[in-house]
Amino acid sequence: MPTRVPPWKWGPRNVHFDSYIQRLVSERGYGVEREYFGIETEERAEQVRKGMRNAGRHLNVSVKAFWKSCNGCAEGGKSCRYHVAFTAYDPEKAREYKAQGSQSSRPQ
Repeated sequence: MPTRVPPWKWGPRNVHFDSYIQRLVSERGYGVEREYFGIETEERAEQVRKGMRNAGRHLNVSVKAFWKSCNGCAEGGKSCRYHVAFTAYDPEKAREYKAQGSQSSRPQ
């Protein structure tokens, strides 16, 4: 049975994407979508998406992030193949929304 590595051995957390979420919330507030563009591979798009979600966890902010394909654009250049759209939400409002959705999906 594999042993689990204790958190103190994980090393420093990756805070690379924290600034994107901090800037989004401070400049635009909650509920506004922003895009990270210029991504050339699907693997990198997934890495950026996960980084945005983890940054939200670090900062106690709810974050919705997903990637979508692109065929080259003015913002990302000719080699741009993916964009990651991300939105920050107030954690309390996100909890309320999630609770409301789970109650409406229960059978009567």
